[in-house]
Amino acid sequence: MAISFGGTVYAWSSGPIIALFVLFGVLMIVFLTQQILCIATTKETRLWPVEFLTNPFMINMFLQVAGATTGVFIPIYFIPLYFSFVEGDAALQSGVRLLSYVIPMVVICVMNGYSMSYFGYYTPWFIFGAIFTLVGSALLYTIDTSTSNARVYAYSALGGLGSGAYIQATFSVAQLKAPKGLGKYVVGFLTNAQLAGPAFALSIANAAFLNEATNSLENILPQISKSQIQLVIDGAGSDVVDSLGVGTKQMVTGAIVKALDKPFVVSLTAGALTLLLALCLKWEKLFVKEGKEGGGLVCVFLMEWLSGTWKLERR
Repeated sequence: MAISFGGTVYAWSSGPIIALFVLFGVLMIVFLTQQILCIATTKETRLWPVEFLTNPFMINMFLQVAGATTGVFIPIYFIPLYFSFVEGDAALQSGVRLLSYVIPMVVICVMNGYSMSYFGYYTPWFIFGAIFTLVGSALLYTIDTSTSNARVYAYSALGGLGSGAYIQATFSVAQLKAPKGLGKYVVGFLTNAQLAGPAFALSIANAAFLNEATNSLENILPQISKSQIQLVIDGAGSDVVDSLGVGTKQMVTGAIVKALDKPFVVSLTAGALTLLLALCLKWEKLFVKEGKEGGGLVCVFLMEWLSGTWKLERR
C-alpha cells in the first residue's frame, strides 16, 4: 500500500505513507519473531521454515523464484497496456498480443523439464533463463510509439524464453537439495517467494509508471486536474483526450508510453540479480534417468502426467 499510494494518492513524505512503511517493518519483525519462537503454532505447522534462512542455497532458490516470477508478471501486465495506448486495442485484443510471450514461455518450460530429467544438469537452465530475461527486459525498455509490432513481439519472445526456462525448475532442484528432513517444507517456502516477488515488483513497477506518467502529463496538460490526469492514464479519460488537438494527443500518448519503460527496469533488475545468483550455483547432476524409457519433468502441474518411468534420485 505504501508503494502503491506513494506519489499518486499521497506525497512520499506524507504521514500516511511514512506510517505504512513503519507498520510494514513492525509487522515483519512480529511475524518473524512469531515464526522463530513458534508462538501459537508448532515447528511442523508454521508458515515459514526459518531454518532455510541459514542455508545459502535455499536463499538462492528463494530469490531465483522471486526473480523469475517478476520476469513473468511485469511483461504480462505492461505489454497489453502498451498496445492499449499505442494501437488503441481493447482488453481482448491486447491480451491476444501476449501470445508472443506466453507461447515461448510454455514451450521452454516443457523443454526445461525434459532436459533436466534427461541430462541431469540444472545450472545451465538458470544461467540461460537469467540471460534471456535480462536481454528481453532490456529490449522492452527501449520500445516507444515508433517501435514496430514485430520488434515488440520478438522482444517479448526473448523474455518469455528466459522466464520459462527456470520459473518452475527451482521447485524440483530445491526439494532435492534441501537439508535432510526439511524437503516437505520446500514447496511452501518457494510459494511464498512466488507470490511475494511479483507482489512487491508489481507495486514498485506500477508506482514508477504512475509517478512518471503523472509528472509528464502535468507538464503537458497543466489546465486539467490531477484526478483527470489519472483517469487518462487509467484509460477512462478518453473524453478528456478526445477534446485535445492531434499534436497534444500524440504528446500525451508518447509521455505515457515513455513512462512504460520504467516497469521493465524492475524485470531487468530481476534478470541481473538471478544471473549473479545462477553463477554461484554448482555445476552438478541431480536428476538421473532410470531405464531406457522416456518421460520428463515439466512444470509442477505437469509433473505427474509427464514423469512416466523417470525417477529423481539424490546424488
